[in-house]
Amino acid sequence: MPIPRRSCETVDANLRRLLDDLKIQESLIPELRQAYAEHIEKHMEKKTDDRATLEAALKRINEEEERTARLFDSGRISESVWNTLWVEWNDQRAKLRTSIESAEVEKEQHIDNLQAAVNLLAKIGILYERLAQQDRKFLLKQMVKKIVINLEGMIIKVELHAPFTYLRNLALRCEEDGEQVSVEKDQSSSSGLDCSKVASLGVTTGRKDEQHFLAENIIRFTKRTTYPQRARLERLLVTG
Repeated sequence: MPIPRRSCETVDANLRRLLDDLKIQESLIPELRQAYAEHIEKHMEKKTDDRATLEAALKRINEEEERTARLFDSGRISESVWNTLWVEWNDQRAKLRTSIESAEVEKEQHIDNLQAAVNLLAKIGILYERLAQQDRKFLLKQMVKKIVINLEGMIIKVELHAPFTYLRNLALRCEEDGEQVSVEKDQSSSSGLDCSKVASLGVTTGRKDEQHFLAENIIRFTKRTTYPQRARLERLLVTG
């Protein structure tokens, strides 16, 4: 059954309202940036522990090299043994340093991607109006995972792709509290945020089986904050 023209006009008007609702106010961006940076820090605690382990391993290699160098200088080991060990140490050091650097790069990329998504949400209404019809459809497809519309053209359900659900929920929390959102291990935070609500943002709460729970939340949090469509959407920012 074809959709009446009036319903199509209603859908278009409601889509504009939807985008207005998704828009993040410029004044809220600094608070959002601090909030998701704290969330990322929280969810990367396990990787921070891994980094400490890697740095300790690197220190042990350096100490072993120093001890062996003294043995070599005293003639207690041969030059061929020293050369073999020296190659092994350098190879191990290179691998450890690569692992340490990659963890920091991952964190920075995560924050950068979320900031790019926030910038898009801050301009979403203006951008949509400037785009051609085909690009509007593309924009919605990249941002909206599922949308349910009734025969009257009213939007009754919307599901967003990552990371927009996370960012929108986070923005709503910040708006509701009227102050910065902070993530703490205790179930009450200094921001006044109800930590039972934070679970919907992918933030670890509770103490039972903490390590296992944290590992599961790292996976869920990463899925909710990933931004694989960034390059495709930023093309619209340029053309729009």
